[in-house]
Amino acid sequence: MKRSGLGLWLLCAMTMAAQGCPCGGSKIERPYPQPTVDALLQQVRSNGQVVSSYVAESTMDYWVGDERIKMTVYVMGKRGARIRFNAINPATETTASDLGCDGNGFAFLDYEKECQLSGVCDQYSIAQLLRVRLDPDDFLLLAVGSTPIVNQPEGVLRWDHKRGAEVLDLVERGGARRQTLVLSGKQGQWDVLESAVYDASGKLEWKLENKGFSPMTTEDGKSLRVPRSSHFEQPAEKADLVARWDNRTLNLELDEDKFVVPVPAELKLCPTGKAAPPAPAPDPDPTP
Repeated sequence: MKRSGLGLWLLCAMTMAAQGCPCGGSKIERPYPQPTVDALLQQVRSNGQVVSSYVAESTMDYWVGDERIKMTVYVMGKRGARIRFNAINPATETTASDLGCDGNGFAFLDYEKECQLSGVCDQYSIAQLLRVRLDPDDFLLLAVGSTPIVNQPEGVLRWDHKRGAEVLDLVERGGARRQTLVLSGKQGQWDVLESAVYDASGKLEWKLENKGFSPMTTEDGKSLRVPRSSHFEQPAEKADLVARWDNRTLNLELDEDKFVVPVPAELKLCPTGKAAPPAPAPDPDPTP
């Protein structure tokens, strides 16, 4: 006997309900009491504050001039604008470039082009290597799955029925910038799936996407969840960075001298101009 479309839908609904599963267009309901905006912001901040230092081996995909490259990058960081990058040439397995911020100044060495740069350690320092413009302490948040938050945020909370996630729509006090956070609380902790900041005109300043969260314990016994990969994009800089975190150790004791890069006086200055990339970055890790 031929069943009508409505009959098939009812059969599906009855079958799936018996198995405890939703049908096609069903909404995902919030499985816990609705949290407050302040509680979620406090949790996101505290997740970042758990970590004071990190050492990581990563595979990073980013733009160098108009060329897209993928390199093993060893990175370490410590609160107080201290960060160190070693990018490894995959063909020779030697250090291609070295960047360090010691809390005050930065130094950058390009061994392949035999040139150097130095200056004040600020949000432009990391851009000398990775093109993206980030404060060193904000890169620490990226490495542990947290996010910077706009100043004095006020906002509202909504539930995304399709993704089963909390969405925080924030406005910086004074109305200058907006931020959207997408958070998952499925594991009893708040994973930052997405974070995006827009300027006063509504233009995207930057966007962060994290995937593949799993639990981790720091060297001093604290627990948190960290992502397998992070994608940070910054349209105004025509830049984006995809980082796959292969190994991480958190809250190690790191000596201050590890962030100092000696600069040979005879090296020429590196060019600082940045050519526009020919195409947007691919997503090397499409899994959720």
